[in-house]
Order: sequence, then C-alpha cells, then structure tokens
Amino acid sequence: MAVPDTLIIIFIVGILATLLTDLIPEGSFSQQTVSFIADGVEKKRTVIDPTSFTYAIDASGDKIYNTVGFFSAGDGVGLMNFIFEGLVSGSNFRLWPCHY
Repeated sequence: MAVPDTLIIIFIVGILATLLTDLIPEGSFSQQTVSFIADGVEKKRTVIDPTSFTYAIDASGDKIYNTVGFFSAGDGVGLMNFIFEGLVSGSNFRLWPCHY
C-alpha cells in the first residue's frame, strides 16, 4: 500500500481536528511567573501552571464548544474556508516576482 499524498494527509488531519471541536470543550490554563538563576543571573519567565486547567462555562453553567463546520457563510470559521482564504488573501506579488 502506497503512502497517500501530503495534501491528502493534511486534509484528513483537518477533518479529524474539525470533528474533535464537537467533542472537546473550550478551556484555559492560568499562567504563573517563576524565577530561576542562569549563569549567575536571576531571570523570570511566565509559564503555564499545569494544575490550573478550567473549562469555559457559559451563563447557564454548560461547557462551551467552539465548533468548526465544514463550510461557513460570512465571516464564520469553516474547514474549507481556510483553503479558500489561503488562496485569495495576502499579496502574491512577493511569491511570484516578475523578471523582465
């Protein structure tokens, strides 16, 4: 069995990620500042606290799901919209310079 093309693999991963948005609710971690000594100098860094995860909850106490559909109208987020936006947005002049 041959390995599928890279674009097919990326598309399958995109479909799986889209399906997971229906199953996994939104959540977030808190951040904390830690101090450490490197080369004799005290430095500080902001890191994620691994024990601080909480789910996002709406006004009625239900978990919030940020779902992504296959297509979306208007300014919505959809899997196939990412492909279209990637093709038509930005300046393509720098990608394809003209040499005379």
